[in-house]
Amino acid sequence: MLRQLPGGESNESWLLAWGEHRLVLRLDGLDPAAPGLDRAEEHALQGAAAAAGLAPPPRFGCADFLVSDYLDEDGTGPDPADAAARARLLRAIHALKVRARRLAPAAYLETCEARAGAIPRALPALARKQLAALAAPGDAPVLCHNDLTAGNCLRHRGRLLAIDWEYAALGSRWLDLARTAGDSSAAVEAYLARPPSRDEQRALTGARALLPYLDALWYSLHGRGDAVDWTAVTRALETADAGSQQ
Repeated sequence: MLRQLPGGESNESWLLAWGEHRLVLRLDGLDPAAPGLDRAEEHALQGAAAAAGLAPPPRFGCADFLVSDYLDEDGTGPDPADAAARARLLRAIHALKVRARRLAPAAYLETCEARAGAIPRALPALARKQLAALAAPGDAPVLCHNDLTAGNCLRHRGRLLAIDWEYAALGSRWLDLARTAGDSSAAVEAYLARPPSRDEQRALTGARALLPYLDALWYSLHGRGDAVDWTAVTRALETADAGSQQ
């Protein structure tokens, strides 16, 4: 074991040496049975993405750790801080054809709400209204990374790659895109290769409103509820609800 690697809000990552090979050991800081996690599937889906040149190859995984190839962050290729570059990577991920469990937003919300403890009473109903907006016509579940932030990307040999696949599953492209693109219209257009339609914009608006609530539930589930600003979460959902009624 050579040194601990920076980053990682929930887990620890360590650089390992094995002969001439360099590997990354990810040690769980989360309960592997937490909602949304499936370590065996994480390994398989990261492997599928690696085969397509979109992620570092995984080598071995089990319930509480994962070993992957270590790829140098060499500074070449798209900037992870560029939301449009991440959106183009996300489009490639969504295009992968894989067999995987479906992480349905409604079922995930119900599980998290049941375990999270005290939350403001109005929020579950407000969140369900935004869930209805996610289903743009013609949509089908796609392979989602579900956390493609700048911190979960690296530049290697001219390409942008995705790391930290622990929440990967089939799901809503709009939730995934909202996480990746934020408020960037350029990133949305980079993903779609065109401006969004009215229905797609409605789906994105609902997804953006849901993300603070999903994050609040995640923090509450993992004993960090004191970090949640429930007023801001409520405001996000109420603002989106008021906009949808206009």
